[in-house]
Amino acid sequence: MRSRRRVGVVFGLILAVGGCAEAQPPTGASPGPTLTPETPAPSPPSTSIADAAATPAATEAPATTTTTAAASTTTAAASTTTAAATRATAPTVRPAPTAVRIPSIGVESVLAEMGIRAEDGAAEVPVDYGIAGWYANGARPGGRGPTVLVGHVDSTSGPAVFYRLRELVPGDQIEVQLADGTVALYEVETTQQFPKAELPIFEVFGATERDVLRLVTCTGEFDEEARSYFDNLVVTAVRV
Repeated sequence: MRSRRRVGVVFGLILAVGGCAEAQPPTGASPGPTLTPETPAPSPPSTSIADAAATPAATEAPATTTTTAAASTTTAAASTTTAAATRATAPTVRPAPTAVRIPSIGVESVLAEMGIRAEDGAAEVPVDYGIAGWYANGARPGGRGPTVLVGHVDSTSGPAVFYRLRELVPGDQIEVQLADGTVALYEVETTQQFPKAELPIFEVFGATERDVLRLVTCTGEFDEEARSYFDNLVVTAVRV
């Protein structure tokens, strides 16, 4: 079932964004207990976020080619017909996500469009700690692949938009408002924690056969020297 309920989020101006600038956690606020990391599966040679997001989803292997002349002729004719139909059909452009709502942890936020930081190839995050961002170079809801949302865990002034992301458990629902006014409904499947240096880029940003939503923030211990957290928290949810 795909929900088309409207989310009760007030939509405003999407702010200009920049790179991630994580600050020291505020007094009395903690990103929570460290989670036990799951061992990631080996990633393909590419570790670039842009390359991972551009990799197509796996498809079924082509059928075995027949050896008879009649079968070859039929296959060629079918291929010609398919090619002509493909050329005549414009590619589907799915509506972009514009806001996210997570009732169980009280999150309601518009989504700023994010890209890749030129200096290090990392995904951008909003300069406004109170809103989440959408990695616009990746998939959109309804496609085969992950829609990736990113956000800060906290700032020097208090908790940020994804501060309570660690509280999500399997079965919690996440609503994503789309530009056409519909809502894509997802259900939390897993929560994983990875050292930033070992984040499986292909697993997080790479194509999948399912319509998947991934939310990413910082977690773990705070590195005073680098002014950043050591780990990333990745929540994966699937379309329902």
